[in-house]
Amino acid sequence: MLDRDALTKIKVLLILIIIVSGSMGGCAFLSFMRPKAFTFVWGDVILDEPLVGATVRIYDIDGNKVFEEKEGTHTTGAFFFRVAWGIGQRGKGVPSGFRIVATGGILGSTPFTGSVLREVHEYSERDYYTLNGITTLKY
Repeated sequence: MLDRDALTKIKVLLILIIIVSGSMGGCAFLSFMRPKAFTFVWGDVILDEPLVGATVRIYDIDGNKVFEEKEGTHTTGAFFFRVAWGIGQRGKGVPSGFRIVATGGILGSTPFTGSVLREVHEYSERDYYTLNGITTLKY
């Protein structure tokens, strides 16, 4: 019969084996997962009033346009888009940072001919991104 110390050592060894084999299986599983190819970006464009009917473009950190929606802002200035990232670019998924640019549209009753932008760093799908004069002047 085994003594108490031997049983304790066997239990610890079994627990370690379970942990190591589970983590190795998890690593193998993760290596087969593909990066997420799309995500949702939402926010609004507000100057003195909501910017309505603006064209919204999203650029990656290298300045490449990855998304465009004409008349993309609603009557409240809000936008909500499903953005595809890295399509046809193996290994690329949702970036941690990008730039949102809104151009044109109607501000109050006046046509807006400028652009409003925001740099996004450390993107989270849960965050709401407001574009305004301050976010534009910052960059």
